[in-house]
Amino acid sequence: MTINRRLVLTHPGAFESDLAETVNGLSQQLFELGRPDEALTAIEEAIATYRRLALVNADAFEPILANALNSLGNQLAALGLLQEATAATTEAVTLQRRLARANPEAYEPNLATLLQSLGNRMAELDRQREALAATTEAVAINRRLVLVNRDGFEHDLAKGRTRR
Repeated sequence: MTINRRLVLTHPGAFESDLAETVNGLSQQLFELGRPDEALTAIEEAIATYRRLALVNADAFEPILANALNSLGNQLAALGLLQEATAATTEAVTLQRRLARANPEAYEPNLATLLQSLGNRMAELDRQREALAATTEAVAINRRLVLVNRDGFEHDLAKGRTRR
């Protein structure tokens, strides 16, 4: 990562996405090792970088930003910071929904996954109607996807139908 940081200083446009990807991965590892404060600092750095990159190239970086926001939401939820987790996951869904409207085939599968996460966040906040709405939308998307590619999406549909 030190090398990536040095490269970003000399050639920001060429290496900033590599640094963000590395820092994002570091965040996951730190969280799994029980170092949540460092993990949150890392994911927030990755998100800030993805936001800057998305301003220049939205097609390439908004999907990655949405996934990073969902990771942030998962980490925050695991720490019991449910309001903050829900805000991050909601932003991820909003981004992914916009992407899916423009290109459903490419982005609807991940939208369904993010909606399931949002349903979980809402349920954790005891916002059952919103949880049901998000999960129901995820199931509807997965049902459509199963019709197009049964082998590729039937497992996702089963997951969505059994979550609480």
